[in-house]
Amino acid sequence: MINAGQRFGELVARPQGLFAYGVYDAMSAKMAELAGHEAIYVGGYAAAGSRMLPDMGILTATEMLDHVKFIAQAVSVPLMVDIDDGYGNANNVIRTISELLSLPNIGAFHIEDQRYPKRCGHIKGKEVLPRREFLGKLRAAIDTRDKIDPNCKIIARTDAFSAAGGNRDESAGGDI
Repeated sequence: MINAGQRFGELVARPQGLFAYGVYDAMSAKMAELAGHEAIYVGGYAAAGSRMLPDMGILTATEMLDHVKFIAQAVSVPLMVDIDDGYGNANNVIRTISELLSLPNIGAFHIEDQRYPKRCGHIKGKEVLPRREFLGKLRAAIDTRDKIDPNCKIIARTDAFSAAGGNRDESAGGDI
């Protein structure tokens, strides 16, 4: 039986790529799966918003993992999960990923390089960690993933462009 990380990798590697449908909760995830979506994106913005909280580092790792648990149990397609900045230092990253990968259907997760308190990716005022510090967190993420499920994909995300004052490019529809 193919695991979620392997399946996610296959979907991404296709010539047409992968559209991971973003959801708010287990019900919207199940509806997305029933509608034929092959992968589901569980974002921090949606998780915080479903609680009427801003996406500014207020949602804790425990709350996010609890949120993901219900979604992971509701569907059988791979999930791509936003773990913000890993919810602290490298030790927190290890714990977050260990708990995340104990859930079913985790195909990928992404971790960002923002300094706490983090801000939603499209909100001004972000600061990024020094490269060395983020690479330490990323190494902790890779090592932990490799021990638990080496097939799970890791997406390292940076907010360096906008944190450095980059301007939105209207023709490209974003700031990267």
